[in-house]
Amino acid sequence: MSDDFMREARERWTEALDAELNNRTQAEEDLKFAALEQWDENVAQQRRIDGRPCLVMDRIGQVVRQVTGDARLNPPGIKVRPVDNGSDPAVAETLTGLIRNIEASSNADTAYISALESAARCGMGFLRVTYDYTDDGSFDMELRIENIKSPFAVLFDPYAQDPTRADSEYCFVSEMIPLKAYKKRYPKAALADWDGQGTVGEWSGWREGNAVRVADYWKRDMVRQKLVRLADGRVLNATELGADAVKEQVLLVQQQTGLSDVRERTCDMPRVTMHRINGVEELEDAYEWPGIYIPVVPVWGEMVEMGGRTVRRGLIRAARDPQIRYNAAVNAVTEYTMTMNKGKRILPAEQIERLVVDRIKHIGGDDGINTSTGQSFGFEINVFKGGHDYFVVILSSYLSRL
Repeated sequence: MSDDFMREARERWTEALDAELNNRTQAEEDLKFAALEQWDENVAQQRRIDGRPCLVMDRIGQVVRQVTGDARLNPPGIKVRPVDNGSDPAVAETLTGLIRNIEASSNADTAYISALESAARCGMGFLRVTYDYTDDGSFDMELRIENIKSPFAVLFDPYAQDPTRADSEYCFVSEMIPLKAYKKRYPKAALADWDGQGTVGEWSGWREGNAVRVADYWKRDMVRQKLVRLADGRVLNATELGADAVKEQVLLVQQQTGLSDVRERTCDMPRVTMHRINGVEELEDAYEWPGIYIPVVPVWGEMVEMGGRTVRRGLIRAARDPQIRYNAAVNAVTEYTMTMNKGKRILPAEQIERLVVDRIKHIGGDDGINTSTGQSFGFEINVFKGGHDYFVVILSSYLSRL
């Protein structure tokens, strides 16, 4: 494979990744909330050290499950419909039956729901269409509809305008392979990083520890073709068949019908190819996809166009801040309940100063702020004189900064 090809692939990878960086970063936070990782790590760690509750009262998951539950009750499917007078309803019904068989054999319902669930959570999910032999001992092949497990595995052409990405010139579908399995599968392949810029997050690196990223690099190029329309109405691709084959068909039609009217024209037709690469080289022989579109299908959440960039989100994005506040409120109530029944102590003044006041200042400083972490503990000390003793009431203990 030429250096120009790999250079183009690296440039396109960087271009697509930079365009999707903000959406991917926000999507990762959405998925953390879906996985109940709803506390800031530093805050959660400090609360555990202090023996304070760190509860998660999830109110988001039920909204996502409502959407996917409706889809499970009424699963989506593909249906072929005749669109004009020249269409045959019987043929459309036959094609619908064939597609239903493909959906059933490839368990497409699961793929549809998985992609929808991902879109509901983080604003994007993906499917792909593949084909393979029906079994190891057969030459028959069948189409399959598969789910792409990770929403971060796919990078589309950022300049594509169609929401379905039917006009994409390229697409990457990548996965991380353990180093041991990678060496076994591709014993002669190189191990290297891409030299792209702007790469951050778990989806960016092509060599991460003991894993290597392998990508299916899909290209959709426009190829100049010559078309020939025969007298009987058939249209032949002269570029693919060759001049001799087309001439034979023209003579055959003339003999059968006595007509010799032939029309020709040139056009640009899409040619889709897939290249499996690791960032510096092609790992397998490229093959041509028997279709005119890249067989990767996006399932988007809500999309907002903002001056040249697209913001995508699912159901979780707008609920993150309210969920944080709700968790804080529940934990505050829980913490108050845990401490409300503790009795107050009456201590000598010397013991108060030595064991209480100094300790509070050590933890929170004179102004109640921990200078090492910037955390406000909100101490409030009320001292009431009573003879030779002091009654000390520490109100509100300390509240962590959200």
